[in-house]
Amino acid sequence: MKPLISHEIPKSLFLQHDLINDYPYLLAHLLLKEYHYDEEYARFYKECVKRFNYSILDNSCFELGKPVEAEHLVNLANEYGVSHIVLPDAFRDFKGTVQLAEENLPKLIGKSGAQIFAVLQGKNMQEMLDCYDYYDRIPEIDIIGINFMRLPESDNASRLDFFRVLTKVRKITKKIHFLGCENPGEFKQYKLSELQYVHSIDTSSPIINGWKNNRFAFNGLEQPKPIEKLADNLDMVLTVENINNVGHNVRAFRNYVFDKPFN
Repeated sequence: MKPLISHEIPKSLFLQHDLINDYPYLLAHLLLKEYHYDEEYARFYKECVKRFNYSILDNSCFELGKPVEAEHLVNLANEYGVSHIVLPDAFRDFKGTVQLAEENLPKLIGKSGAQIFAVLQGKNMQEMLDCYDYYDRIPEIDIIGINFMRLPESDNASRLDFFRVLTKVRKITKKIHFLGCENPGEFKQYKLSELQYVHSIDTSSPIINGWKNNRFAFNGLEQPKPIEKLADNLDMVLTVENINNVGHNVRAFRNYVFDKPFN
C-alpha cells in the first residue's frame, strides 16, 4: 500500500484540504483553551475528521516542548472522533519517554475509540532500537512514529540511516509513520521495498517553503529548512506566487515519495 500523506495547512487553504491531504492531522494545543485554542481551526477539523477513516491527534510536543496531558488527549479524541492519539513522549529522551508511556498508557487505552500512536525517542541508534522494542511489545500500540531529527550520539545519523538499520535488524510488525522532514529530498532515497513499511507521512514542508517562495528542485530543498512552524502561522497570507509554489511543492513531494517523473 502507498503511504498516506498529510501536510499541515494554514486557514487560507482549509477549503483545499482534501485536494492536498490523504488524512487530517490535528494539533492538540490548538484545540484546547488551556493552551492556544483557535476557534476556526477547531471548527474546521471537527467537521474534517468526519470525512476520513484515518486521522491523527498529535500531542503537540514538537510545538510546545512538552506533550499535552493524556486526560486532555482522551477528551479531544472523544470530542473529535479521531482514529489515533499520539502517546505523550519526551524529545530525544528514551528513558523519559518510557516513563511517560508507563504513566499514560493506562489513561489512554480503552478510554476512547482511538488507537495508540507512539513516537520513538533517543539520542543514538541503540536507544531508538530499544524504544522500538519497548513499543513493539505493547499490543495496544498500532503505529510507531519516527521523527526527522538526527541522532547526535550516532554521528548525526539521519532518519534514513536509522530506518535502514531498523529494517535490517528488526522484524517490522507495526505500521510506521514518518513525522516531518528536514529536506523532502529524503524521500527520493527510499526504495519501494522500504516504503512498504510506511503507513503514513506528515510534514508542513511543502506549505512553509511555498510561503517562503522556496520551490523544491529535482533532489529536494536547495535552501536551509525554514525555522517557522506552521502552527504559529495559521493566519499567513498567501500571494498568487506563494500558492503556485505551494502547488508545485505538493506535487514534487508526492513525486519524491511515489517515484513518479518530476514535473
